[in-house]
Amino acid sequence: MFEFLTTTYDSFVEFMNSGFYELVTEVLAVFTQYYLIWLIEAKIFFISIAWGVAQNLLINLELSQHINDSWGSLDSKLLSYLTFFRLPEALNILIQASVTRFVLNLF
Repeated sequence: MFEFLTTTYDSFVEFMNSGFYELVTEVLAVFTQYYLIWLIEAKIFFISIAWGVAQNLLINLELSQHINDSWGSLDSKLLSYLTFFRLPEALNILIQASVTRFVLNLF
C-alpha cells in the first residue's frame, strides 16, 4: 500500500515538473491558433463590409460622374494617349483603393 502511494506521488510530482508545462504549452498553442484563425476571418468580414461602404460612398459622391465630365473636356489627341496608357483604369483603381483604405481605417 505504501509503495502504491509513493509511486502515485512520484508520478504526480513528475507530471507537475515536466508534463504540466508541456500540457499548458500545447493548450496555449491551440488557443493561439484558434485566435489567429478567428482574427483572420474577422478581418475578411470587415473588409467585405468596408468594401460595401466604400462603394456606396463612391456612388453618393458621384466621383465617376465628375471624372467623366473632366475626361470629356480633354483634347482628343491627349485623350487618345491617356486611354492608350490606360490612365482611366489606373485612376479608377487608385480612387477605389483610397476610399476603401479610408473606410478600413475607420474600423
